[in-house]
Amino acid sequence: MELSISFPSCWDGVNLDSPDHMSHVAFPEGERENSPCPSSHPVRIPRLDFFIRWFNTNAVKWEFADGSTRFHADYVSGWDESFLQSILDGSDGDFDSKVTFRAGILHQGNDFELIQQLNENAVPKADTSCITTETIDSVINLPKGACTGTLISPFGVCGTTPAPTKSPT
Repeated sequence: MELSISFPSCWDGVNLDSPDHMSHVAFPEGERENSPCPSSHPVRIPRLDFFIRWFNTNAVKWEFADGSTRFHADYVSGWDESFLQSILDGSDGDFDSKVTFRAGILHQGNDFELIQQLNENAVPKADTSCITTETIDSVINLPKGACTGTLISPFGVCGTTPAPTKSPT
């Protein structure tokens, strides 16, 4: 399965943001890479695409946790501005040697080799042993709806910090 999302690449030239966080940017008029920007958003900005792939997935119906079919992504830049500008300006044309996966991994066209390299350099899995002692192996339906933002008790996990007790009044 592959999910892809393309960000708008045309800007109104004035607003860095908008109340809906979308209307200050727009997509080009057409599907081609060099399609013109609409007159309302005349400034071309770098095109950014995300591609997310899950390998070895069974043919099943996929659904987002909120029950929608809408995929959303945000981009926050952590690039050194002068380095990024040199890349955007064309630099010396040697893009791939400057921008790589962690550990210098480059996709050379073979997905199986890429998967092997990514697995060999993967971030170690987090130790989740103290989150629950219950074996969870039969999830039939995932919870749906908006995220509350509460992921872990503010009082700790695995009994490391006791929950506060109410004082008698």
